[in-house]
Amino acid sequence: MDEPPNLTIWRTWMKCFAALSPSSAFPPFPPSSADLQGLQTFLIEHIIYNSHFKAYPPSPSYQLKFWKWIIGELEARDEEVEDNIYGLFMSLLNSQSTSATVSSPSLPPSPSYITHFYAISPSSHSDECNGKNTIPSERTITLLESRTMIEGGTTGLRTWKASYVFAEWLLAHPEIVRSKRVLELGSGIGFLGILIAGIQQSAFGDNDGTLSPGSDTRGDVPSLCLTDINTSVLARCHENIRHSCNGLASHPSLQIRPLDWTDAIEDHVDSTRRDALAGFFHEIDPDVILGADLVYDSTILPELVAVLRMLLVRPYQNYDAKFVSGKTVPGPKERECWLAVSVRQDATFAEFLKRAETSGLHVEELPWDIAATERTFLGGGEGQAGLYDLDWGSYAKLIKLSRRVS
Repeated sequence: MDEPPNLTIWRTWMKCFAALSPSSAFPPFPPSSADLQGLQTFLIEHIIYNSHFKAYPPSPSYQLKFWKWIIGELEARDEEVEDNIYGLFMSLLNSQSTSATVSSPSLPPSPSYITHFYAISPSSHSDECNGKNTIPSERTITLLESRTMIEGGTTGLRTWKASYVFAEWLLAHPEIVRSKRVLELGSGIGFLGILIAGIQQSAFGDNDGTLSPGSDTRGDVPSLCLTDINTSVLARCHENIRHSCNGLASHPSLQIRPLDWTDAIEDHVDSTRRDALAGFFHEIDPDVILGADLVYDSTILPELVAVLRMLLVRPYQNYDAKFVSGKTVPGPKERECWLAVSVRQDATFAEFLKRAETSGLHVEELPWDIAATERTFLGGGEGQAGLYDLDWGSYAKLIKLSRRVS
């Protein structure tokens, strides 16, 4: 059966709603009355009655704003608004009035679920969140996310623009992480981690543990270790990773670990902490280190660069090339690090580059070789603009670091 001609556009409406996008990011309203009726039917079936949004709803304030906008636009076009839409709007309005009388103005707004859709080819993943209520062949990244910039003394409870740009680039270059052992620094609530894990699962033909050709044979599986220091952030990351709709239950090796960058400083910590950190890096043995928006404050640069130096300059584990079970196990190779760096202060970024160079690291700034007109991630969450400009460089720089060879 052929799909309705407007279905692709209407699905974009659903994706924008799921990502808490502002009204300006949605496609234009269709011109004909018949298409407007079709849009209303789609919104009722795929948003109001969507089982995913019932389980992982956007914030009530966003929903109220969205449906108020929908009703206003329909009425301005002399369209009769469906009872289901009016009924939901009135229910949200009454709930807001009730909560406003009992909530304290000093408390931050409650966290909200936000869902992003993305596709990987080839992919094999849980169909739990696919089907009628979502988009066939696409995966979800569903997060419980803070609606304020700072909550509980940390900025790590929401996703920032550099991560969205980095995610677009990783989708265009899945080979960076697909069959690799990956360590993410400053993982936050798990947006990039869920994406990377999804890409890695695409290396398995049937999710049965069989690797695709060219996979890393040292551990026979790709791996992913997500790290952060804040306990609230780590707990939220754990929660988001476990959402069944993200389809990560079959990932072969996914872990979340606390990581204190100060343990890498030789001057002001005891040697046992640094030795323990070295042991941790030896244990996870990453091929690739990733991070988004880590260069945000000059005060953390010594610790960040010390961690990068330990990972990139210290000798790689000594894997001699040899035959194991009829396969050639690769020998030593260099690790690499990719960072998406938001430059808030030129001086801070310049200091980072200088510290990296003096620590024996080779630093390259590379272009974002992706088409900004083909964005996958449509929104940045309530109260934070998404990636609506065409210049990726206005959000972040792509930096590659490696051990400097004399």
